Amino acid sequence: MWLFDFLRKRKTEEGTKIEKELSLENIRERMNKEEKNLKDSSIKIEEMTKYLLSDLIPKLKNNLILLKSVTLDKRKEDERLKNVVRENIKLYSSFFEKLIKDLENFILENYSNEYIIKINNIYENFSKSSAKSYQRASILVGAQFEAIQKTFKNFSQEFKMVIKEDFENRKRIEKLSKFTDNFHKISESKNIEEHVRTIILKLNAEKIEKEKEIVKGEEEIKNLKESDSYRKDLKEKEIMAEELRKLESDLQTLQKKIDLKDLARTYHTNEKRHRIIQDFIKDFKDSMEKDERIELAKIIKEARGLDVDFGEIINNRKRLANYTTKSEIIIKELEKEIENIKKIVSEIEKNKKTEEKRLNKFSGEKENLINELKSEAKEFFVNKASL
Repeated sequence: MWLFDFLRKRKTEEGTKIEKELSLENIRERMNKEEKNLKDSSIKIEEMTKYLLSDLIPKLKNNLILLKSVTLDKRKEDERLKNVVRENIKLYSSFFEKLIKDLENFILENYSNEYIIKINNIYENFSKSSAKSYQRASILVGAQFEAIQKTFKNFSQEFKMVIKEDFENRKRIEKLSKFTDNFHKISESKNIEEHVRTIILKLNAEKIEKEKEIVKGEEEIKNLKESDSYRKDLKEKEIMAEELRKLESDLQTLQKKIDLKDLARTYHTNEKRHRIIQDFIKDFKDSMEKDERIELAKIIKEARGLDVDFGEIINNRKRLANYTTKSEIIIKELEKEIENIKKIVSEIEKNKKTEEKRLNKFSGEKENLINELKSEAKEFFVNKASL
């Protein structure tokens, strides 16, 4: 038939160009061509369906005329049986007329992707509704029903070929739809991949800038340590250190003059004073920080005749021990800033590795989609066409 000649011709033309490897661009081109071919095939299949129906309907009408012309008057069967058969012929004929009308209405309908299903539904509805009347009517009537069944059988044989072509056509349409989805996924993966690449480039640029800041800070520290002001601060720092050593030495001398152990023996009967003296024996410098130093100063004044100002000693110790030059302050601030920048660089590097993992993930997914698409497209376009 002309429809199947058309489909066979289409497949032969497809088979004339076979490629071992398909590019994405080539797949798109083939998809566009195949979409047009499949649309043309769908139209041809619908046209063929309507052609078969146009050929079927007159035959069904002729079958209906013959069925309605059946007379049972000369039959010798029981009259009650003949009445049952007549009634069911009439009932079957009404279902038959509806079938013809439904098929005629279908031919008048516009193009629809569901026409095969509609025809099957029309016939199934007829078969279900007419089944009982057919069984009862065919008890005494054979030839007319055989003619009807033969008409249906002939139509069915040709219509099965249309259904088969339609099924293959739909499968290829679904496959093309999947290809379109894959192209969309590939495009999304490419967009995400580009976005992630942009993020990585920004992180690299940010990292480079922060590393420049570190180098700049380290250079400032180096220059400061080589400056005259730094050398002057070092000398001043050494002077303060020397004063602190002298203060510590004077403090040891003071401890010997006070002779705490001797004081402890002197005041062993005075529980409060004895406890204070014992605390100073255990840790002289730590005890000076406490309020009890005032009481000890009184004891020393009373026992040794010495005026000892522990408050001044403490203040001088702290001043000298904690003395910091301007250069040290600047260097500490720079070092702190450098340390903070290094933490930022570490975080940037961490984020960069995360983005690189994402990039590898999306790149891998994209490549898998492309390989899958190429493999299925080769099977769809090349291997299928070569059959």
